[in-house]
Amino acid sequence: MVPTVNSGVSECYVGGSFKENHVGMLSQVKFFMGDIETKSNYVDLLKFQGSADNTTWTDLFTVDENIHEGWNYH
Repeated sequence: MVPTVNSGVSECYVGGSFKENHVGMLSQVKFFMGDIETKSNYVDLLKFQGSADNTTWTDLFTVDENIHEGWNYH
């Protein structure tokens, strides 16, 4: 899986894909957050999503008030 990044002014997308006819299984998400000046910029806004067709997206989870600087796990 090779991650891709698309960053805009108000939205940022990071994605990855698997080879055709292969299935990816997500068992844990770890993400690192640097300086968090305001949690409200992330709480209920930062979403992790999955798609089988790269068109229809399903929310896997949305970050809550437990987000913090450093490594976060879900």
